[in-house]
Amino acid sequence: MNAKQRTKLESIISELEDIISDEQDKLDNLEENFSGTERYERIEEGITCLEGAVENIQSAIEN
Repeated sequence: MNAKQRTKLESIISELEDIISDEQDKLDNLEENFSGTERYERIEEGITCLEGAVENIQSAIEN
């Protein structure tokens, strides 16, 4: 992988981390009575998937 590709991937990671932060804020600001609801679980699952994507991209950069 060349430097240009690494830079692009690092930019994608940054964008994903921004989305994760936004989603985490959304989750943190949901009222307690939403905890355990389908909406809450979908946001949580989305965060988990995005975090996994970041880890996979970081692994690809390192290899």
